[in-house]
Amino acid sequence: MKTVPPVIIAADRGKLVAFRTTENGSLQKIDAVNFKEGTQKVSEMVTDQSGAFPVSGSTGTAAYESLPMLAELEVRSFRSIREKIVEILANEKPGSWGFAAPSEINNAVLGDLDNRHIDRIRTNLKLDLVNSTPAAILRAFQQDRDN
Repeated sequence: MKTVPPVIIAADRGKLVAFRTTENGSLQKIDAVNFKEGTQKVSEMVTDQSGAFPVSGSTGTAAYESLPMLAELEVRSFRSIREKIVEILANEKPGSWGFAAPSEINNAVLGDLDNRHIDRIRTNLKLDLVNSTPAAILRAFQQDRDN
């Protein structure tokens, strides 16, 4: 079994949970955040009440979702996650930390983090653990399934 990092952060597109490893080896939740960019439907964020999307260059609306808009919302979501990670690491000041996020977003979330944070990642799991129990998250990090 692997030694678990003192701080563990798990995230997906719409949620982040952070834990501190306690002296008895369990996890204590220190933060949990939902990000609207990752959990709300695009139509809930950018449409008028009848469900139409604004169209640039005209006074009308359209009934489709703009792909550039979807990409921008994803970028915003990743930025929000990174900002929360930086805040947690600044508050906790761990010597090392662990991160878990689904493989399709893992690198995008970590991509723009400062090297001082990247260099201290002890374990980076490409797993979606954000809705898992603390015990399941702890087991995943103990099993050293580094990806």
